[in-house]
Amino acid sequence: MKVMTLDIMISNEIRQYIADQHLKYQDKLPSERELCDLFSIQRLTLRSAMKILEEMGIVDVVPKVGYFVAKQRISKNVNSIRLMSEIIKDNVSTYETKLFKFVEIEADKYLCRETNLPLGTKFFEIKRLLIADHEPVCMDYCFIPVNLAPELVNYKEDIENLNDILIDKFQFEFYRTTQRIRVIEAENSYRDSLELSNTANVALLSGCIFDKHNHVLAFTESYMKYDRFSFELI
Repeated sequence: MKVMTLDIMISNEIRQYIADQHLKYQDKLPSERELCDLFSIQRLTLRSAMKILEEMGIVDVVPKVGYFVAKQRISKNVNSIRLMSEIIKDNVSTYETKLFKFVEIEADKYLCRETNLPLGTKFFEIKRLLIADHEPVCMDYCFIPVNLAPELVNYKEDIENLNDILIDKFQFEFYRTTQRIRVIEAENSYRDSLELSNTANVALLSGCIFDKHNHVLAFTESYMKYDRFSFELI
């Protein structure tokens, strides 16, 4: 059990303060002196609490300037059986999708290994850039067996709502998922689109979604700006 130390309690109090004051991204928090007076604490305790909040991605620290509200991280429950686009929608004010690719392919050895389907199985490969609050945050690949949704190509113009299309139009029933999270070096194929530096890393979330009969409904790979996401096990 984690001990609830004073700095942890104060970090929780500051989080509540940010919410109560309706502070948003880049809003400046009160000075250290004002925060110490507000919570009746020593400066050392405040700085320890702020370090906790900085590591959680809740505040940004600008030396000799002060504390600012950081961009809200997109919270992903690793047990959630939903496409990444739906997770992002629930966490941001504005959301949009840019479609890069929608093609029919035959499964190669890698895709067959990941899905346990025969070599040459036909898939729709859908590549989308997911944009949250006007910032590109994820390059998302979704591979869907053609035989499960042969007319999916007719909904290409509405691909932003892929999750709803699969459920409502093709009666997909997401039942369970297997997911793997890794931090890898960003590749050229999506680095520019995500506005990343040449040395940047991304969080790669990959895995299959199954129905209740253990049939593969989709295989997904999401290359995410890891500083914009948090992962929870609930």
